[in-house]
This record gives sequence, C-alpha cells and structure tokens, in this order.
Amino acid sequence: MFENAKIETKRLIIRSFIPRDSIEMHKVLNDKKVLKFLNYEPIELINVQTNINKLISFYLKNSCEKILQQSMAVILKETNELIGWCGFGELEYDKSQIELYYTIASSHWNLGYASESALAVLKYVFSIVKLNEIVAVINPENLASIRVVEKIGLKYVGIEENVSDEYKFYKGFKKYHLSRIKYQNL
Repeated sequence: MFENAKIETKRLIIRSFIPRDSIEMHKVLNDKKVLKFLNYEPIELINVQTNINKLISFYLKNSCEKILQQSMAVILKETNELIGWCGFGELEYDKSQIELYYTIASSHWNLGYASESALAVLKYVFSIVKLNEIVAVINPENLASIRVVEKIGLKYVGIEENVSDEYKFYKGFKKYHLSRIKYQNL
C-alpha cells in the first residue's frame, strides 16, 4: 500500500519515489518560485538523493495506524516527466495530525496539476488508507495553494498561532481540515 503506491489520474501518475528520481527532484527543489513558500533552501544533488532514500525508507515504516510520511512523485503521463511531489504525513509541529501537501514545479503552474494530484491523494487517504481526517497548513501569501485546498473540499479552521519557536516558520499560516465523513458527503 505504501511501498509501491501508484495513483493514476487523467493526466498524472502519482507513485512512490525511486532512487533515480533524484535528478528531476533536484530541479524542482532548486526552483526559486517553488522555494518561496517552502521551508527549504536550494539543495545539492547529493542531499536530494539522501532525502529520497529517507522518503523511501518511510514506505516500509508506514502503516494505516501510524503514518510517518508518504511523499510521492508526480509524473506527467504524456511525457513521463517528474513535475513535483505530493503526499501526506505527520504535521511537523504536531505529530498527532496528518498533513496533506503538494508541490509542483513553477513551469507547470496554473494547469491544474496541483489540484489534480491533491484530490487524488485525498481520495487515497480516505478510501485506501482510511484516515479519519487530514489537515493542510498554508502560507497566507500562497493564494494558489489556498485555492487548491478549498477546491478539493478542505475547510478553513483558523490561523496557526501557538507553535513553538522551533517551528516558528508556521506561525501565521492558515490551517484547513477535512474529515473522512465530510469527504464522503462532498
């Protein structure tokens, strides 16, 4: 379910990472427009390879009862190009919550890929993994990402204020929520 995850949409294949994804992920992780809203700095290829290996190790540790992180590559069916990632995992500053996340290379923005991949992962989370709820936290300046979560059914619940100094990056972020019951009634 986690190690060889594969979700297909009309235009995308969303699948578990494999080691050879490092080169294409390196391009996405060094896209200045993408980095604007992430808590990342440009990254060396060797570090991308290390991070992908870590993500792959999580596939074996994940279970329906305990999700650490399930990050997956977003691939264009038409060209087989890796254009980003999406997935779900423990919210960095509150491990009791599972967060939905997605990132698409800026060269593919405004084409609906973020919504398409996020909706597919949301369906996977509630239908296959059977999680009871999911959250998303978004920089309030990232209007495109806010539109994505609202479009796929998550509801705004407030601004993150009570985060420790260790996670101050998230202070002021907008928080969204969706339960499996509400998802089933969409």
